[in-house]
Amino acid sequence: MGNELTASKSVDFVLLAADEVCPNSIIADLCPDGDKHSFDLDGSTVHLSSKHGEPDPAADWRDAVAKADAFAITVQYVDVITMDRLKGIYDAVTQQDDKPFGIFVYRGAGEADYKLSCPHCGQKLWVRDSDVNKRGRCPNCKKAFILPSQGDHVRMRLEADVTIPLASIQGGNHASIQAAFRSILNGSAS
Repeated sequence: MGNELTASKSVDFVLLAADEVCPNSIIADLCPDGDKHSFDLDGSTVHLSSKHGEPDPAADWRDAVAKADAFAITVQYVDVITMDRLKGIYDAVTQQDDKPFGIFVYRGAGEADYKLSCPHCGQKLWVRDSDVNKRGRCPNCKKAFILPSQGDHVRMRLEADVTIPLASIQGGNHASIQAAFRSILNGSAS
């Protein structure tokens, strides 16, 4: 199905998020002119829109996904509050299994850490990429735990199947952003 999308001349793509920062950052990176929310990808025009906040179970979230050709759940911070919201979004919209979708883990340009909540007490912590898979200790509750990668944590908290593409995006890096879109539209993880 994904190959059919990139072969078409126009693709409607919805970015879903807990807050507006992540999808707006992606749109700004791809569409710097501001008014135009579309970009060229392999000869097709990808039209972007976004939904953020709590999904409305009655109408517009499901309608936006139903009208789109493909969609992605976008995430930057993986603290408890954000992940709880994303889990609600994931549960509300992933019933559209006939639509290509995936998960974009976004990092601002030059960021080498991410925000995570302690699994024991919920204290917000910053985790450096260099500390992933090491044993960490929460400064608040003093309990130790293994520091997960941002992507692994997102997949685990959403209970997302390993077949769902999860792509890392580096802000300002068009190649990583376009590769993320290709991973969904072409049906291959990046």
